[in-house]
Parts: sequence; structure tokens; C-alpha cells
Amino acid sequence: VFVANRQARTATEAGFQETARAHSVAVDQEVRVAIAALRILASSDHMQADDLKTFEREARASLTNQTDWENLVLFSPTGQGVLNFHLPPGGPLPRSTRPELIDRVVRSRGPAVSGLFRAPVRGTPLVEVAVPVLQAGAVKYILSAYLSSNAIVRILAQQRMPAEGVASLLDQDRIVIARTWLPEQFVGRQAPPE
Repeated sequence: VFVANRQARTATEAGFQETARAHSVAVDQEVRVAIAALRILASSDHMQADDLKTFEREARASLTNQTDWENLVLFSPTGQGVLNFHLPPGGPLPRSTRPELIDRVVRSRGPAVSGLFRAPVRGTPLVEVAVPVLQAGAVKYILSAYLSSNAIVRILAQQRMPAEGVASLLDQDRIVIARTWLPEQFVGRQAPPE
């Protein structure tokens, strides 16, 4: 009986590990897709020509196709907002609330992903994906997409999960980004120690 229990437990644990890998791959794929879409926008002819008015029209059209993106924002390398698709054009734009992410993109000249944070106005849990806009080899802007944590919950839910299992995704600070069971109670909270 003891050996059978241990074998059943080992098989269950192996199944959970495989499911965790599948969740990780699915979420990583979603982030890679966001990075690829942002890079396409960042390298557009209008962006490269610094024609921000035409770029804004182009990007707004792109944003309608990205149903999991809550917003798209263009920042200067200092973190000052240049374009924000939730705010009317021509008005004052706020600085980034995640200057460390902006600094990381500028220093590395590569993409970066934030941990979970709440949108300042709506309070929506989001994850920021940012890429540099390079012109003549230098970082001219940072283009950021804000992914809804609900989109990540949907990705987790699409994976096969044992009936008794719960999947959670944590950021680098052990804050729950997404969870398949009762996300409204857990997203944005610190995960308990293991």
C-alpha cells in the first residue's frame, strides 16, 4: 500500500510539473507575441521618420487588433509620456510609473517585462511589456503595451489542468499575476511562502 501511494504521488507530482511547464510556455509565448508586435510598430516607417501623428493613427489601428492590450504608450528615454492611447491627443502626459523598467530598456536596448501593478486610474491589474525604438542605433523612445492580467488568466485556463489543481503565475516579487481559481481574490496579492 505504501509503495502504491508513493507511486501515485510521484505520478501526480510529475503531472503537475508537466502542467506547470505548459503554463509557462503558453505565457512566455503570449509575451513573445506582444514583443514581436511592439517591435513591428517600433520599426515602422512612420516611427523611424519621427512622424508621430501618422504613427499614432497606425498604432491605434493595431491596438484594436490586440484585444489583450489595455493600452499602448510611447515614452521618452527619461520616462516622460509622448503618446498615450487612453488620453486625448495634445494634452499633458504623465511620466512612467515604472522608471526602473524604462531604465532597463534604455540600458539593455532590448525588451523588458514588468511585474504586476495596478493602473493608476482604473486600478486594473496589468503587466507592462516594453521595447526600445531605435534610431541610428540609439534609443529614441520606449514603446509599451499593457497586458491585462485577465488575458493571462485566460491563457492559464486554456491549458489542461487536473480538476483539483489551481494554477497561479507569480512575478519576480511573488505577487500573483494570474490565477485560475478565484483570481479576483488573489491577483495583486503576495503569494504565501512555499
